[in-house]
Amino acid sequence: MKATTTCLIAAVIVALAGSHESSSVAPTLQPGASGQLALRANSPQAQFTNSLWIGTDNSSGRLVLNTDRTGALLRSVGPVEATGFAIDLNANIIYFGTSLGGTTPRDLTTTTAGASFSASGTEDMTFDGQFIWRAGAPGPAASTIITKIDPVTHQSTQGFTVPFQALGIAWDGSGFWIAEFALNGLVQRFDAAGTPTAVSFHTTGGSTNGGVAFDPTDNTLYIGTSNKVFHYATTGTSLGSFTIPGSDGRFVDGLEFEGTVPGVPAGRVPASAPGVPLTLTKSGSDLTLQWGASCIATDADYEVYEGTLGTFFSHLPRLCTTGGLLTATITPSPGDRYYLVVPRNDSREGSYGVYGSGTERPMSFAACLAQTTGSCP
Repeated sequence: MKATTTCLIAAVIVALAGSHESSSVAPTLQPGASGQLALRANSPQAQFTNSLWIGTDNSSGRLVLNTDRTGALLRSVGPVEATGFAIDLNANIIYFGTSLGGTTPRDLTTTTAGASFSASGTEDMTFDGQFIWRAGAPGPAASTIITKIDPVTHQSTQGFTVPFQALGIAWDGSGFWIAEFALNGLVQRFDAAGTPTAVSFHTTGGSTNGGVAFDPTDNTLYIGTSNKVFHYATTGTSLGSFTIPGSDGRFVDGLEFEGTVPGVPAGRVPASAPGVPLTLTKSGSDLTLQWGASCIATDADYEVYEGTLGTFFSHLPRLCTTGGLLTATITPSPGDRYYLVVPRNDSREGSYGVYGSGTERPMSFAACLAQTTGSCP
């Protein structure tokens, strides 16, 4: 590696590492009234984590479906209209949104409905931990506007706009995946402020994009269309598909992933004194990285990510553990590279650092662990 490149990488590392830039149950389907599908579980309590919620295509005469990741039906709700879903795991609430902008909170376990309220947006929804975000315009129709909805005050404001007609939206922990309502349409990632990250792909197979769901257990995407849900890697690689239970021909406008309550949060490595920020030394063809301990004491290990210099969302794991050490020696990949060190605990990884604006740097598309970022002093 060239000496000039090494110096450049070292400067980028110092900047990027800190905080200033730095038991499922198999169901038995039973025919219900009017040909609807009903569910009879084979044990007293079915488990619904790591599942998908599927919308009703602007119809109040269909059932909302909750399936596993292969499309097997777990339970259903309704008939009731839902063109979008937003899930607050910590509050155990799922919000059903209608094509007229109605929003109804429901208990995620029992699906019992609470008091409805009106909000902007008519299509797919998602939840970022504080706000509901929704695509769609009256009609209902796709829209370039993404609406931010406060579930406490019920106030709607314009969040940001996208450069295409959007219908599907999903939150991945640090940004949004938004799908263009078009045949083999674009699926693009935006950061938390709504700025495009230049990470995108087009769907394949001659289908029109509908709702989007992000699976944080493996960092993959589910994208709805007519009578089907497709599964994609975030690189655009197709991972398969399944047909909607009952094959009723619906267009999957609302789609959301129900995961599990996040584990113990992890922190970030220091950005500056009094901590020890990330530094680099070169020995032959190897690089040795050193850094200070995470701001959260329960973080007992660290990960090292490497990316292409100038493409600051391209980081992929080089090490998913350092054995708890605050140092690692690696042989860099060819070309100009940057590095990030991310603290971790047994089940979650923490922050990749934040930009000068305070916005979290995006997690890797091939992250070692699911991310739950805690607050640092």
